[in-house]
Amino acid sequence: MRKRLIPFAKVDDEAVRRIVQGFCCAGTLGEISAASGVSEKTCRSIVLALRSRLLKEPFDRWREALLLRTSLESELEVVAQATVYGCLAACYFNRACYTNHQQGRRKERLCKSCLVPVIEMGEDFTVAALYQIDLIHGFYAVLGVGGERGLGKLTQFRLRLAHTQVVGEAYEATRKDAEDRPDFTQRGERTVRALYDLLIRDLEQEPLARSTPAGDPCLAPFEDLTFLEA
Repeated sequence: MRKRLIPFAKVDDEAVRRIVQGFCCAGTLGEISAASGVSEKTCRSIVLALRSRLLKEPFDRWREALLLRTSLESELEVVAQATVYGCLAACYFNRACYTNHQQGRRKERLCKSCLVPVIEMGEDFTVAALYQIDLIHGFYAVLGVGGERGLGKLTQFRLRLAHTQVVGEAYEATRKDAEDRPDFTQRGERTVRALYDLLIRDLEQEPLARSTPAGDPCLAPFEDLTFLEA
């Protein structure tokens, strides 16, 4: 007997598939809810739960622009990854800085206290990182997702970064209709359909749990970003 995509849920597999399709096509919560016939609250929980799947290696094809994967096999690797993600997360959660730039109160996107250059990966990386951070702000505003409870800042940022990168790259790799919606029928290695097919296969092998995702235990000591103040 085939496993359900979300065990013990009232949402049947067909509705889950429609939600996954909306997820892959960068739909808003309102659009996904309307297409699936499932409440926005339930759609939100499923959309947020799907994100941790995107951290797996098979989804790296959509993250080439800013791929930050390390093996975490040593204490030094853990600190290095925590530092990189931590500096990016500190920038992302500095809402006042982002708002000041967006509203024209500061011309330069990079503020004097920004930690992204501290990573010392070069100017091109800094520019790409700030671009991705701003994409996350915009994408989540349109998506209709605000704050998230029960997640450390480091984990929340990693999930939002992976979500924005993967869905954004799939969206860009897919042709659009007259209303700028991605063509779900288009096949291709990086299209939204390819992303959908890979996610569904992953869910068939490991059904979805909608509980708050556990962060990487190796990164747990760094979740609140206070280590950056040392």
